Amino acid sequence: MRKIKFRVVVSGTMVGYESLRDGSWYKSENGFDWVRGTFGGKHYVRYQYIGLKDKNGVEIYDGDVCRDRPGNKFRIIYYEYQFQPDRSFMTLNGLLKDIEVIGNIYEYETPELLKETK
Repeated sequence: MRKIKFRVVVSGTMVGYESLRDGSWYKSENGFDWVRGTFGGKHYVRYQYIGLKDKNGVEIYDGDVCRDRPGNKFRIIYYEYQFQPDRSFMTLNGLLKDIEVIGNIYEYETPELLKETK
C-alpha cells in the first residue's frame, strides 16, 4: 500500500510534512520527528507524495519539476486520477531510473524552471 504523505507549504516556504498512519494524521517539521496532528490554517498548501522515488532516491511529489536523461524538463501533475508528467505523450512507466527531481512549483527559482518546461 502506498504511503499517504504530503509536503506542506505556506507563503512559498516548505514548513514540513503530514502523513496518515494507522488511521491518524501526524505532522513533522523535519521529516524525522513526527507528532500527532496536522498543520492548521487555510493558507497551507499540500502537495501529495506520488509513492515513487527518482533515480537518486528522492521522493517525488505532485508539482515537482523533473529532468529526464536527454535533459527534457517536466512537472508532475495529477490528471485523470493519476500522477503523470505534464506532457501528454509521456508516462512515468519506465522513466523512474532516468528522472531526477530538480525543483518544485513553490520554490523561488521555479518560474525559470517552468518556463523551460513549456
